[in-house]
Amino acid sequence: SMPVHWEFAMDHVEGEYIIIIGDDDGVRSDFLSILDIVIEHTGANLIKFKTGLYYHNDWIGDRKNTFEFDGRCSNQYFEVDKRSVISDFCEFTNYAIFPNLLQTCFSLELFRKAKQKCGTVFVGATDWSCPFVLLMDNSAKLVYVDSTLGYGGRSQLSNVAYYESAANDKNQNDRITYFINELSAEVRFPYHVPKITTAGNFTPAAFSYAKHFYGEELKSFALNKFELCKVIQQDIAEEAVSTRQRFWTPFEFESFKDFVRELPDSERKAIRGMAGSFSLAGKGRLLLKWLKRRVLRFAPPPLRAWGKAIWKR
Repeated sequence: SMPVHWEFAMDHVEGEYIIIIGDDDGVRSDFLSILDIVIEHTGANLIKFKTGLYYHNDWIGDRKNTFEFDGRCSNQYFEVDKRSVISDFCEFTNYAIFPNLLQTCFSLELFRKAKQKCGTVFVGATDWSCPFVLLMDNSAKLVYVDSTLGYGGRSQLSNVAYYESAANDKNQNDRITYFINELSAEVRFPYHVPKITTAGNFTPAAFSYAKHFYGEELKSFALNKFELCKVIQQDIAEEAVSTRQRFWTPFEFESFKDFVRELPDSERKAIRGMAGSFSLAGKGRLLLKWLKRRVLRFAPPPLRAWGKAIWKR
């Protein structure tokens, strides 16, 4: 599986600093020289940088062979308060500066400290679990580079990216199915509740994993359970109206319902009112979502654009 693969690879790396790049990703020609300057001037051992998105030629839709990037870069770098990064993560408000691994350079020394503490650093969503435990070490110094230094590729061979695309082909389910089925239940969500297999539940599970080993350091932090339930419920509704394969079992779904019941009354009612099968109102919203998806899928482009505009209003 991907976590085991990455763990094995990291046991064989050499060098002072490490960058993990996917086979459909890329970097600027001056990428290494910029990182060298940042490390020399700041002593950072955890460096987050911006990347654009490149949609490969096999991407289904209008975006293929295009490059998207944030044109508001200041081309500055600055040290980041990691407590604010953790707080934003727990509130589901801002992942921009969180050092997710495919946009991060980190030191081998910092990695070895995390591995000594946790034993395994790659679980579930590998590019989120590892950086969270890296961030927790007292020696971690996070620097953010506000510049686009590379791109993340999007193709039919991508896992989550293609799974969440507007495609409607067999390969869309195949990619994520391979990824999910290789993971045992323990590897998907260790120390995390609820254990329902939806795409949005993998990312917050990184916090739960880190808190198991760094409980004292994270005692003042907790995941916002209401926001977590909203993310999961949106996943459930989205997969109910699409051709995507569902990966959660009936037992997992029941455990999620139990988790929702623990919320305060107002928050529980809000979740039950979202599109889904919790309530009559939720079922009605799910039906509208399904109708919208079918209309936009089969309508000609001019009618589709008009329908989107009406829907927004």
